[in-house]
Amino acid sequence: MEGKISHAEELLKSSTLDKKEEAVNILIGISKQGNEEATATLAKCLKDREGINAENEHEVMWCVNTKEEDKRLQHAVEVLYNSMKKNDEDKLALQDIDEALKKPEAKLKEKETASQDTSSIEDLEKDQEKIEQDLGLMSLLMNALTVGGQNEFTLSELKDTALAYARGEVPEVVILLSKEDMEKFQKASVLEKIVQFPQQSLESAKHFLLVKISKEGSSFLKSLIPTSQIYMLFLLYIYSNLTGDFLWFLVPLVVFYISFISMVVFSLQMFYGREALRKLQSVSELMKKFDPRLDAQETERTFMWKSSAPYVYFFIVLLIAVAVLPLCDKQWIPCSEMALVALFFTVSSFRGLPDKYADYALYTILLKLLTTGLRSLENVRVLGVLCYPIFSVPLPSGLELEISLPSLLHVVILVLLIIMAGRHSWRGIYKVLVPHVVCLLWCQLFTELFHFTSWASLLRATVGWVIFVTMLPLLFLFTIGLTIAYFVKWFMALDIALKLAVTAIILAVTSAFFYYSKLETPYLDKLRRKKKLLMVVAGLAVLCLLVPIVFVNFVPSLYDTHKSLTWAEYSKTCGLEARESENVNLASVQIQCSELQGQSVNWTGTVAYVKVTSLENRFRNLLAILPVFLRPTFKCLLGGGEADNVSSPPQKSSWLPRARGPCHLRTFDRYTFSVGVNMTDSKSYSSEVIQVTVKHRFYHTMVTLQKYTQITFEGRLQNGPPYVTVSAKRLYIDGAKVKPRIGLGRDDIYEGLRDSGRFVAQFFMTPLVIERDEDDDD
Repeated sequence: MEGKISHAEELLKSSTLDKKEEAVNILIGISKQGNEEATATLAKCLKDREGINAENEHEVMWCVNTKEEDKRLQHAVEVLYNSMKKNDEDKLALQDIDEALKKPEAKLKEKETASQDTSSIEDLEKDQEKIEQDLGLMSLLMNALTVGGQNEFTLSELKDTALAYARGEVPEVVILLSKEDMEKFQKASVLEKIVQFPQQSLESAKHFLLVKISKEGSSFLKSLIPTSQIYMLFLLYIYSNLTGDFLWFLVPLVVFYISFISMVVFSLQMFYGREALRKLQSVSELMKKFDPRLDAQETERTFMWKSSAPYVYFFIVLLIAVAVLPLCDKQWIPCSEMALVALFFTVSSFRGLPDKYADYALYTILLKLLTTGLRSLENVRVLGVLCYPIFSVPLPSGLELEISLPSLLHVVILVLLIIMAGRHSWRGIYKVLVPHVVCLLWCQLFTELFHFTSWASLLRATVGWVIFVTMLPLLFLFTIGLTIAYFVKWFMALDIALKLAVTAIILAVTSAFFYYSKLETPYLDKLRRKKKLLMVVAGLAVLCLLVPIVFVNFVPSLYDTHKSLTWAEYSKTCGLEARESENVNLASVQIQCSELQGQSVNWTGTVAYVKVTSLENRFRNLLAILPVFLRPTFKCLLGGGEADNVSSPPQKSSWLPRARGPCHLRTFDRYTFSVGVNMTDSKSYSSEVIQVTVKHRFYHTMVTLQKYTQITFEGRLQNGPPYVTVSAKRLYIDGAKVKPRIGLGRDDIYEGLRDSGRFVAQFFMTPLVIERDEDDDD
């Protein structure tokens, strides 16, 4: 080949145009085989326009712009194609591929018969393994080519298939049947496919699922993020329809569910990428036999870097899921089901690890299981000595660094991971370390979720869901039928049922008549043409109604709205003394004091009484809409259980209502209290009782508030005399500020974030870093 390049360079030096074009043609043939020197010479010729004409310009540009690895791969495919194709045929038939696959088998049998006495058994096994590998690699391309059901293939089709495998694209369906059975499989119904061809159906479903998740998994996860609903919840929160407690309860749950589903999707994308990588390695090994210059490691490294996005996203969403897990209410999380999902992905990730490093994987998993087992023996008297700490170092946020036998085993795991990363000049980070870390993290997540499970919940997660899915179609039909029956029963009980039925029939007949007839509404086109004119007229009419408001004289407030109104000022204008004067009646005082509504006040008095003015429970109203047979189930799902009073027997009474089932919804009761406050004027010594409205956030204070207690409240005036009402926002009992025990505060948020950070540290570093005991923390 070097001689051809030298000959082509000599032809380029000549002054004849034909020789230069001949030299370019020689260089094109050499460059297509992946020769970098010939490609560089062609690039120079293209730049200087030497030997370039309209016929070879396109091929020269292709040689210059195509990577050497792709050209070598195509050259190897061409050699493979020519080795299997007959000389007088234009296409490669399936029969030719079968004959090419039978030749290595015949050679293997000849070697077995000829070398029974001369060769050793080890050499024979090596030759057999090599020939079987060649057979597997060649049948791989044959299987990919037969996906479309063709019998003959061109060179371009074989090149496209090999390049697709080189890019890591796996065929959506792997053919396991003959051509006749495959035609029957494609024509059969879904049930017939499952019954008659179960293996092919399973293979088709598996590849369809993997391809769909790999291609559309990210868009599916983006659709899970409810953007519009988040905006709506934000607006509802602004209008005080959502409390901070509810958001603190709901947001971690939603984030955890989305993060866990994201982990599952990204793990499936990893499995798809590993399968594509195995196909790429097989094709690279096959092509290397026809062109030894192919760099399989470089191709593999390029593919792994391009397919590293699922791993990065997996680690990000795992960190988010671990961070929000301690903030979630575990009663609203199916921990048993998620633990089994984590166990499934642990086993699947372990099975998908590279075979070359199976010993490292086995060591790390065994050490992880041994560490977890030793941690579970801490409370055992004799075996607990194995977990006794040698020494510990306190860390911030209630953590400590503990040196013990389990923590030393954890350090060994970290050392093994570092050794994995250092393989192949630190290329083992993405080839060995990352898949092992994914397997270990799924195992750690299974361990954490297993703490919140029970044997009954695990039985439900394994057996119960299988039965539920099996009976789901019947349950769906039963629910629809029961709903229709209840609706008909409710509708027939209405007094106007006959009128509604007649009205519905008339509307249906009229709608059908207008739908099937081509009637046109008169003057519709004229109204459309005058649409802009009508809008302008409507706008002018609204403007004429709003303009007079500008000229209305607003009465200014008697007091500054930013200054709190004292009781002495209010009592002088609107108090008892002002209302009982001789020359002023009550109506004039009320009109004058109506300006003070909404004014900020800060008053102090003594408690006269406390009573409940309203009770609100939105969930009780929601249950009232549901059918009667569903109410107990949802009541127990949302609320809590009734307390059993075993100490004293229940007193019989004929008028007290009995408990409506084993559960209640009192947890969601929201009370509004009215506190009577005795206000005393220090100058005239006259007293007046006003009403202070207190919301449910001060529930614990209201139910324990005693009479004659000194109370200071900050709020706004709601009503004027003679029944003065104030809506309180802050309370002070005997000079001390009352902190609402119901409601989300800054301390609760700080404590939750602190617990989240500690849990993240323990998740990744336990048992090396553990939570300090409360006594030690103090």
